Amino acid sequence: MHPRLLRKYSYLTQVIPRSAAYGRFLSTSPDLDGKTPKCSKETKTCNSRSLSTTTQRLNFDGKIFSTWSKTQIFRNWMNFTMCQYDFLLNHSEKIMIFFAKVPIANTIMKYFIYDQFVGGDTLAEVKQTAAYLKKNKIEPMLAIPMETEGLTADMDVNAWHEDNLRKMVKSLEYAHAVSGNFPPVVHLKVTGVMYNELFLKLSEYIGFDWTHKSPENAKKFEKCTEELLKMIQDPAYESPFYQEILGSNDKEASYQHLKVVASRYKKLAEACVKNQVECLIDAEYVNINPAIGLVTMAMARHVNTKDKAFIWNTYQCYMKNTKNVVNFEIDYLNKFDQAWGAKIVRGAYMEKERFRAEQDGYNDPICDNIESTHANYNSIVADCISKMEEIPNGRPNLKILVASHNEETINLTFGLRNKSKTPDNIIFGQLYGMCDHISSELGAKGLPIYKSMPIGSFDDVMPYLARRGSENKTVVRGNHKEATLLKTQLFKIGK
Repeated sequence: MHPRLLRKYSYLTQVIPRSAAYGRFLSTSPDLDGKTPKCSKETKTCNSRSLSTTTQRLNFDGKIFSTWSKTQIFRNWMNFTMCQYDFLLNHSEKIMIFFAKVPIANTIMKYFIYDQFVGGDTLAEVKQTAAYLKKNKIEPMLAIPMETEGLTADMDVNAWHEDNLRKMVKSLEYAHAVSGNFPPVVHLKVTGVMYNELFLKLSEYIGFDWTHKSPENAKKFEKCTEELLKMIQDPAYESPFYQEILGSNDKEASYQHLKVVASRYKKLAEACVKNQVECLIDAEYVNINPAIGLVTMAMARHVNTKDKAFIWNTYQCYMKNTKNVVNFEIDYLNKFDQAWGAKIVRGAYMEKERFRAEQDGYNDPICDNIESTHANYNSIVADCISKMEEIPNGRPNLKILVASHNEETINLTFGLRNKSKTPDNIIFGQLYGMCDHISSELGAKGLPIYKSMPIGSFDDVMPYLARRGSENKTVVRGNHKEATLLKTQLFKIGK
């Protein structure tokens, strides 16, 4: 049993355990909608099995569950079962807020939800959870929950931004302290330290396609990045460019605010170097991703070297244009002889993006169907790995984290990794508490597998978990195989 389960309330230990799910950026074995990859008629791209370069495949039979206690298996199975009900997912935040006020219910929630989905709050708690993961040769990948949806008119948003920056830097220090056999990794939201209005304004200026397909937008993106880099590197620098496009009338999207946040991004990027942590910047919505990209590239320009990418971007493969963005940003950093890193995800905001596209009257940016998304994802992974073949010839380093619970994608990547000249540049990421039948197999094979693990207090993290579960209904509902494996093992133990 996980050691944190033995900490308090011993009278509950017969009904509670450790290690399950909070839906964010990954899907489970049946991906997104519960289907396995097929050939896409739209893209004429075959599935991951046809792309694999080896017949060797991993075994995801859930052997790890035979080492778990009955209470741990029961809790995980119960959570996956509850996630099948839309009512609970749709109203999860309200339910959590209500029961958090009831003492006994609050205690149960801490065990059933917080202890299951969260790595802890203090350094001691995070170390304890990391030690638990390391027993199965799994690495922690820390994340700081920060929800702009929770902001209210009476809040001091600037103070909230500063507190988020403090938490981000602390997470980098924690990651350094608990790192194991592989380099420490975190993933963070840069939206937590800058007004959303400024992200919107910069994204609108750049345009939603800033790749080689849209040369004018690409020039705007590069100009914005270069000017922000100057502001990061020299706090005294005054940018006529940003003064012109932003002005000073709108406090939340002003040049003055950009100057403040440039110093925050400088501190964040340099803290990554100080703690030798690879920092994966989360992608979010289409209408702010261009600005997230420019902030990420500016920080990468500030600290990435030829051999190591401290700042990575995240690429959402349910977007039709993602491969173009990947190639553009690789080429952009390559011009400056700097390394590029990528967290490759399918995506978490499909329903909202489609609704926004319909409401605002622009083309749906999401792939037409699940097969197209799988094909896009697997093709991008394969392309990135093929580009790594040029690293021994002198090109800047490339490194990817394959953030997926899809078994076909994992097997594809495993096969390509076995053939790669730079296998250490291909790592895996999955959600803490989910997909343990896959994570444990990767760890047993000695592969670099990281668990995305939010850290923070109960009050800070619970709204984050509730919103992620509600946003990712198709993800958390799709966890059929693991639930079946857990149920099978539960009854074996019970006999």
